[in-house]
Amino acid sequence: MLLEDLLFKPENSLVVQSKHSRLGVETVNGDGFGVGWYGAQDTPGTYHSIEPAWNDRNLRELSAHAAAGRVFAHIRATTGTAVQQTNCHPFRHGRWLWMHNGAIADFPLLKRGPSSPGCSPTSRDRRTRSCSSSSP
Repeated sequence: MLLEDLLFKPENSLVVQSKHSRLGVETVNGDGFGVGWYGAQDTPGTYHSIEPAWNDRNLRELSAHAAAGRVFAHIRATTGTAVQQTNCHPFRHGRWLWMHNGAIADFPLLKRGPSSPGCSPTSRDRRTRSCSSSSP
């Protein structure tokens, strides 16, 4: 499926929804967007912009040519955080795409990595390389 078949062509496409939001705080969501897709490569492709999706000529061009069976797309409406590409979803890490909308309270306390106490090579997930131990 071409990305434009999801982003532009449907009557209630994401681009249309971004200009006429009925569920959000704002009726127009123009604080950036992001698209991620799983295509022919081992890692997913991504495209992000702080432009409104309806105003990005590159998105229109790319979506008319890029095809994928699995697509993540996000239209952004900030609630006070900076309008910058690093805040535009989806996020990519290796072969993984994900979206997170909101804040994680006490993130530095919850984040676990290879150097975290209680995180040993045996408790680390081989695929994500994150610590799977439930102890702090």
